[in-house]
Amino acid sequence: MIGNQKTTIIVMSIALVAFLLVKVLPTFKTKTKTHVSSKVKLNNAAEDYSQGSAWFISETGDTLANVDVEISDTDYKITKGLMDRSQMRENQGMLFVFNNMEKRSFWMKNTKIPLDIIYITQEGLIDSYYQSTTPYSVEPLPSSGAAQYVLEVNGGYMERHQLRKGTKFIYNRN
Repeated sequence: MIGNQKTTIIVMSIALVAFLLVKVLPTFKTKTKTHVSSKVKLNNAAEDYSQGSAWFISETGDTLANVDVEISDTDYKITKGLMDRSQMRENQGMLFVFNNMEKRSFWMKNTKIPLDIIYITQEGLIDSYYQSTTPYSVEPLPSSGAAQYVLEVNGGYMERHQLRKGTKFIYNRN
């Protein structure tokens, strides 16, 4: 009798595991795929980016310029960047936030408008930059040193606001 109970429990356990593998696991995978797929579609819209504010500060503590930023902090958003945008307001930009400091390189593939690309250190100082980059160019535009942040703004922004290497940069998420 005890042997039959053990056998019944083992058979029931195997049946339960088989049921879970056949019925529940595929449902879980489908839901995950659907969720990821819909998230990718949502990320194409500008409102899905976190919003923030950023400032460039002079050595005396005065604000030189401010920027309303879309924060790009996922692989998808970093890869997409400002591609396919046809315009931006003067004080609008995209801030790419990375988890570490390293040399960075951006390009202008599928980017319709000229941009200033500003590489910023972990300490919040402009390391290097490119002004009024060429739309659609696939030429790499590398930072001169390690950067943790990259800010893209309309072409000519750096010159209009007299920003230069070493200018202090701060931001916060709204």
